[in-house]
Amino acid sequence: GAAVATGLGNGASLLYFIVTIRRKAAAVSISPRDFRPERESLKDMLALGAPSFLGQAAMGVAMLFANSFCMGYSVQTMTASNIAGKAYSVVVMLVMGISMGVQPFLGYNYGKGAKERLRNVLLWGFGISSGLCVLPSALFQLGGGWFVRLFTGEPEVIAIGERCVKAFLVSTPFLGLQMLLLSYLQATGKNFGAMVVNLGRQFLVFFPLMVLLNHFFQVEGMIFTQPISDLVTTALAMGFALAPARGKREKAIAAAAQESAA
Repeated sequence: GAAVATGLGNGASLLYFIVTIRRKAAAVSISPRDFRPERESLKDMLALGAPSFLGQAAMGVAMLFANSFCMGYSVQTMTASNIAGKAYSVVVMLVMGISMGVQPFLGYNYGKGAKERLRNVLLWGFGISSGLCVLPSALFQLGGGWFVRLFTGEPEVIAIGERCVKAFLVSTPFLGLQMLLLSYLQATGKNFGAMVVNLGRQFLVFFPLMVLLNHFFQVEGMIFTQPISDLVTTALAMGFALAPARGKREKAIAAAAQESAA
């Protein structure tokens, strides 16, 4: 049933976009006869899409990796962790929607050289996404047991799940900044930074932390892997966002933006 619902939802979304583009997008065509692949266009598409693609792939691998560690303790631990992951996913999807929504504005204003407007978009996006993170986080911190009880009535799972929910969501106030900076990196052509950030929270940072924390602190360490990974990745995102442009492509985009501003 869930698979059918997902397929129908994606199909409806695709139909909506096709109809909207055909009716309202005068400068955009989805007709096959207008499709002329060009090397530079394909390079840009791959550069922009690679971070998101690799991030999604890493998320699936990270879930399998975490489940294998949880099973080393008990089925109840794995169940509780997966339920807490649902609560975490709700917040992630909300913030992801905001960050994806502001990305075109970030790219346009950066390319135009409108620094003041770019700053305002960043502040607005940060305020909205942080609010969406803080409110659910506060709600779950006050008591995550009610959420776990929506999925199971087993006392052991509820007890472990409540701890997992509180741990998973403790770092979500920083998640809004992380997702927004990720969109900023992609919008400004800093694709290497975007790739590192996208892979960091689910692979580059997450995997080593999971091994180390599980070894030294067992279940408690494993539970806090995701929030610590989010904090480290947010710091990485800030570093890449503040760093000057590197490489020919980044420098060319930055130079074009400065020229537009002048």
